[in-house]
Amino acid sequence: MGSRCYPMIATHDPVMLNEARARAEFAGSGPTDWEVQMLHGIGQQTQDGILASGGRVRVYLLFGTDWYGYFMRRLAERPANVAFFLRALAKGEARPRDAPPTRAPSRSDSRGPVAIGSQLYR
Repeated sequence: MGSRCYPMIATHDPVMLNEARARAEFAGSGPTDWEVQMLHGIGQQTQDGILASGGRVRVYLLFGTDWYGYFMRRLAERPANVAFFLRALAKGEARPRDAPPTRAPSRSDSRGPVAIGSQLYR
């Protein structure tokens, strides 16, 4: 966090988010000097809290023909992701944002094309 790059922390893990926040503060970075990236519909309360504290959140929305496979591979990469997803589902945190996601360019995944739309909230 202390370099001249623009850090982008892609996680739903509260421990990792707290660590990122602590490192940013230690490096003297302000809340708009870095961003948190999260999937749409997961961790809505966390996203709202980051925004309320002046931070930036980029929300990703998976769509296209192979979104399900992409989503399942992300869950499989880190078993804790399943717990975050199920917790968000149980809490009913999936709700629409004020602004629709913008379309991002498609990217190739190892098993086919997946388009990822994103919107940065400040």
